[in-house]
Amino acid sequence: MFIYIILIFTSSFLVFFIQPLISKYLLPWFGGVSFVWVISLMFFQFFLFLGYLYSHILIKKYSILKQFKINSILLVLSVFSIPIIPSIYWQDKLSIYPEFILLFILIITIGLPFIIISSASPLVQYLFFTRNKKESPYFLYSVSNIGSILGLLSYPLLFEKYFDINSQAIIWSFLFLIFIFIYSYLFYHVSKNNRYNLPEAKIKVSLIKNIKLKQKIVWFIFPVFTTVMLLAVTHEITTNIAPMPLLWVLPLLIFLLTYVIAFSKYQIYYNRLVYMILFIISAIAVFFYFENKVNLNLYIQLIILNIYLFIFCLVGHIELYNNRPGSENLSYFYLFLAGGGAIGGVSGGIILPKILPISYELHVFLVLFLIILLYFYYKENVFFNNKKVISPFYFLLLILPFVFVMIFCRDLYKEFDTSLYLSRGFYGTLAVKEGYVENTDRKYRYLVNGSIVHGLQFLDQDEQDRGTTYYSSESAVGLILDNYKVKNRKICLVGLGVGTLLNYNYPNDYFRIYEINPEVEKIAKNYFYNLKNVDLNYDIILGDARLNLTKNENILFDVLVVDAFSGDSIPIHLLTKEAFDIYDTRIKSNGFIIFHISNIYLDLLPVVGNLGLNKGYNIYPITNNEDKTQKVSKSVWVIATKNVNFMASIGQQSLSSEEINKIKKYKIWTDNYSNIISYIK
Repeated sequence: MFIYIILIFTSSFLVFFIQPLISKYLLPWFGGVSFVWVISLMFFQFFLFLGYLYSHILIKKYSILKQFKINSILLVLSVFSIPIIPSIYWQDKLSIYPEFILLFILIITIGLPFIIISSASPLVQYLFFTRNKKESPYFLYSVSNIGSILGLLSYPLLFEKYFDINSQAIIWSFLFLIFIFIYSYLFYHVSKNNRYNLPEAKIKVSLIKNIKLKQKIVWFIFPVFTTVMLLAVTHEITTNIAPMPLLWVLPLLIFLLTYVIAFSKYQIYYNRLVYMILFIISAIAVFFYFENKVNLNLYIQLIILNIYLFIFCLVGHIELYNNRPGSENLSYFYLFLAGGGAIGGVSGGIILPKILPISYELHVFLVLFLIILLYFYYKENVFFNNKKVISPFYFLLLILPFVFVMIFCRDLYKEFDTSLYLSRGFYGTLAVKEGYVENTDRKYRYLVNGSIVHGLQFLDQDEQDRGTTYYSSESAVGLILDNYKVKNRKICLVGLGVGTLLNYNYPNDYFRIYEINPEVEKIAKNYFYNLKNVDLNYDIILGDARLNLTKNENILFDVLVVDAFSGDSIPIHLLTKEAFDIYDTRIKSNGFIIFHISNIYLDLLPVVGNLGLNKGYNIYPITNNEDKTQKVSKSVWVIATKNVNFMASIGQQSLSSEEINKIKKYKIWTDNYSNIISYIK
């Protein structure tokens, strides 16, 4: 018994340890965007299905001795994949079709080991069943989920905190080798019994054709819905806060926890009426969230989204468990379950983002899930005793999907009606809209990324070069670009937006612009006028700024502006000690490194301040006020510079000793350590 538990636990631990590990490793390669984790989740769900398919074929087609031989070959081949570190060869090949490049890197780096460890759970449970027919192997599924949860939790709380990324990969590889040894031993030990080696003595199983169609549909459809909802909630959280393992882990942890509860004795407390009411309340809370999220506290947002995900997945997974087959059809059950998860992953990671120009998966699948639940409950006479007489409560339930659809259609119509252009891709959701200054006929056009305005331009030709939103002449970046008038300035912009900062151009200036999203360049050129100034001298380089800045070039910049936010999400890899070391090597001794740190949820001054102080820079935080008539937003910037004389000439003072001491109490962010909890406003 003990060896089965150890193997199930270890394989699940490895499955969920590697997910945040490899995703964090690849995150900087793709600009730190949240979709790295969403696509990675899709990959893991699909390869989990392949692992279950592999185990299903072995169980149904081969004797245990042949299973042992086939498995041994793949185990040996998988050793050549360690230490599961992606090749840097792919770093400069990411601009075109990044989602497919990411998938390809994941496949060649961890594809085979992931299939091996994900197939272990059903195979080991099958081996247990062959030796212990009187005991149900379903309790091992809970052991599997506990291993998964500990694998997830240990990453942000232990491995990420105390080990660098390469050491993490080595630790995983070492644990994988131990797993291979124990796994091989178990298979060898079971296959020694001749009774299980003979093909005619294979465990007989009932044919899947004897399983009801409704049962098969439940096995497949509920994992599709819960997986899509996992991806939708994860994307919503990481897009508006930060793509980092701590926030990746939370929704996935909830997802797994619902499996643990559903496949354990605690699900006996499940009451359909109670959970239907809870689901409806959480659904209403989600619609409230979308109506008011800009004004909601960060913790309230996380609570609403994660409680909703918990109830959604718990209902789906308990309904799944209640329709489970007997132990003899265990592999069929897991195959359908994993297949539904794979389809849900592909739908949420690739198909829906291509079909829907805006992120409305959460809305769509909420309504569809409610409809499916009501259908199943109707078939099973839940909430009423006579199908010909609809109870008032059930009538209310029937109305709810239509109410949700009406709200959804209203929001959808509003989004399309007010947008000149909509685009959704790997790097985020973009919309170009127009509006008027209140009580005037002054028309402007603006770019929205997620729910955050990322640039605005007046359409009147006389006002097109005006500094707007976060880039007014009173902002920190405006003060520097407007007043620091050395000859032949070289200015580096990390993030293009609509190109507002190019209006601070002086004769012989040169702008180097790094923009990771090709759609942003397309929008800036086709819908805004900042790049059309005939006197401009600029280059736009597509790709991650940090990776491109490391390339050997002699150019040193007078000003380097880091303004690469997606929605309100933080590109953490641009705010680490290693990133600042790169900026330091590319700036002139009297130059300026300017960080845009305006954020609804987080106070990033200690983060950026620590980076500059660590390299001997003086830190100047500058905040400008809002001016609605000129479409100027309140903005917060931080200037890191050693040019104290110039800063004094424009009336700016660096941080006081007291402020410096306060900032130094925070731990400096590195590629291996970041913690947003301490910076929540």
